[in-house]
Amino acid sequence: MSNGKIKIFLSHAWEDKSFVEPLYETLKDEFDVWYDKARITLGDSIYEKISEGIRECDFGIVVFSPNFLRKNWTQEEFNGLKALQTEKRKVILPILHELTLDELKAKWPIEAGKLSISSSEGIPTIVQAIRSAVYADRQNKDFDQDALKTAFGDFRTTKQTGV
Repeated sequence: MSNGKIKIFLSHAWEDKSFVEPLYETLKDEFDVWYDKARITLGDSIYEKISEGIRECDFGIVVFSPNFLRKNWTQEEFNGLKALQTEKRKVILPILHELTLDELKAKWPIEAGKLSISSSEGIPTIVQAIRSAVYADRQNKDFDQDALKTAFGDFRTTKQTGV
């Protein structure tokens, strides 16, 4: 989907849909949200559709829960999102759902070291945190692009004028 919206992949365990569905409904008007129930249809390859969603996303909201930690499939999604992340590119936006930071730390200590938000904060607070993270990151990228253009513009001007 190329609608100019920021693309978000929503990674979660199927058992957590009672939390994830309202989150998706709240996010979908503002962002291009990849959500399995909305993107996978009869006859689709589940693996291919999920891989496409991860490959094309700007951010991945990961709903860590006891269910998420037990499943191989969700761990594969998480590994795909981690592969996109670099020192300069934040991809994963973690939400803890019915899970403590210590429980996450026992499974993935590195992820537990990242700032996360608890689902107990409520959907409006979570959505605001997502907006803040996404738009702050976007502003940093825009600033970096503008700074590069300015620097290269100054470089070209200096090179052309010999100053």
